[in-house]
Amino acid sequence: MNHLHQGYEPALPRRERPTANNTTEPSPSSVPRLLPLAPSGLGTSAATLFTAGAPHPAAAPATPGATTSRQPATMPVVYMPIPRTGPSPAMSAVEHDGLDWADSHGLLPTEAVRRHVLQARSHLCIALYYPHADAAHLKQPNRYMIWAFLVDDLFDDAQGTRRPAVTEAMIDDIIDAIRGKRPPARPAATAGADVLDALCQGKPPAWRGLLLDANERWLETYRTENRLTAQGRPMDLCDYLPHRRWSTDQVLCDHLTEYVHDIDLPARMRELPAMNNARNRAAEWVGLYNDLASFEKEEALGYHYNAVHIVREQIRCSDQQAIDMVNDMMTQLLHEFEAACASVPLQVRAATRDPEITSRTLRILHSYVELLRGNYDLCIEAPRYTGLADSSRMG
Repeated sequence: MNHLHQGYEPALPRRERPTANNTTEPSPSSVPRLLPLAPSGLGTSAATLFTAGAPHPAAAPATPGATTSRQPATMPVVYMPIPRTGPSPAMSAVEHDGLDWADSHGLLPTEAVRRHVLQARSHLCIALYYPHADAAHLKQPNRYMIWAFLVDDLFDDAQGTRRPAVTEAMIDDIIDAIRGKRPPARPAATAGADVLDALCQGKPPAWRGLLLDANERWLETYRTENRLTAQGRPMDLCDYLPHRRWSTDQVLCDHLTEYVHDIDLPARMRELPAMNNARNRAAEWVGLYNDLASFEKEEALGYHYNAVHIVREQIRCSDQQAIDMVNDMMTQLLHEFEAACASVPLQVRAATRDPEITSRTLRILHSYVELLRGNYDLCIEAPRYTGLADSSRMG
């Protein structure tokens, strides 16, 4: 029996059925049943971010080499089969702590920046990501999320003003400070070192290495974008998807499920192929979901590291065709996430006979599922996304 959800059916081989335009898609009855398939909660209506009703019809095939004029595009309904859990009841308990911490590090120098942070609602983000965590375990993740949102904005501002040297210096400062290689030169570097030290307190050295590696891979995506932009080189889709996996910083957020549940997974369990695949597919889904939500704003700002923009430019199609293709890619990624999750219990049984390790691994896997759904709800509920008031790569 599946340890994550009682009553779920085991994974089944995927079959495909034709659609109206003679393409194929997985049959709903054959998608691995780790997760329920019927829309539920906010996912049913997709709230205010997406158009209510049936998914947008599949786009017509693009004509190679054709150019298209910009036409208003309709956002499709995003497939989301995972039930809504809702935020942790401890959400409000960490809100003011996070703001006080950011203030203490000089991260909120003006009232405008403070309003900007309030709009991001980091406390809602981490409460949706970790719905069963108490206030003591949400405090540091909330501080990290505030810091990450602000760092994201700093790099966006630097890139928007076309100052590549500034971006490079900031990246080096933050990474070196967190690694303890040199004293920080900027408040963002000091704050980053502080919060990551706190998240590693009392943990084994391997845990610190895990978080710092994930954090550094996220920061390095800004360097990649910075250099490509300075060189005038576009990124194509085959490079963008693995890049987006890390530019969301969601892999680190997945690792933090161990922190909030006081679980230290053995590395051999965390790195099971199916566990790794689940994290990667979830992070890619989160990235594309955010790309849909922020496409129009990012186009207006000239920020082109967005899947919709990349697909449109690569195959020379309309905005609507690119949006629909990205939405279809998200659906496929979610099916692959489900398949990876369904594969975990067997791999766990093959890797350990320890019932406690088994239970803890499956608890963390279930938390990956909750985190992905939490991100879906965040983009609907947070003003940062619903009003498209900000352009951000953060999921």
